[in-house]
Amino acid sequence: MTLADINCPVYTKEPDGTVQKWYLFGWYGPNFAVSPVRNAKLRDYKRYYSIDDVGKKVFLTRGEAKRS
Repeated sequence: MTLADINCPVYTKEPDGTVQKWYLFGWYGPNFAVSPVRNAKLRDYKRYYSIDDVGKKVFLTRGEAKRS
């Protein structure tokens, strides 16, 4: 899977040290939205990240997120 696929799982390391799994919701120019639920609807919670955050705040594997 690549970051171009909708519902692609991505991971973030939260301030409390836990690793959270998110699903890619959609692209908005150079920014993308992630949601904690697969096949999210418009009413579901989302976070927005820039493509520059990949590798810094957003990771493609759980191991990368854990090591960050």
